[in-house]
Amino acid sequence: MSNELTRQEKQAIIIEAVSSCASHDNNWANLAQVGAVVRTKGLRYGNLKPMLQSFSHILEFDEIYEHHAPVTYVRLKN
Repeated sequence: MSNELTRQEKQAIIIEAVSSCASHDNNWANLAQVGAVVRTKGLRYGNLKPMLQSFSHILEFDEIYEHHAPVTYVRLKN
């Protein structure tokens, strides 16, 4: 895939990635894992979190501090 994906194509990749990485318990997915999946699907980005935040109409975010470092999670909005 080229970097010339439409916003709709990017959104479809993001939805698929978040869905495939999400926990069955609470639907939250680790941001780093989502990033790895979207790259394998051909979606390129400079900084993952800001790119995903541009899709805030379909995504919500949570940040948890584990071992004094923030870990970001993302899930699809209902």
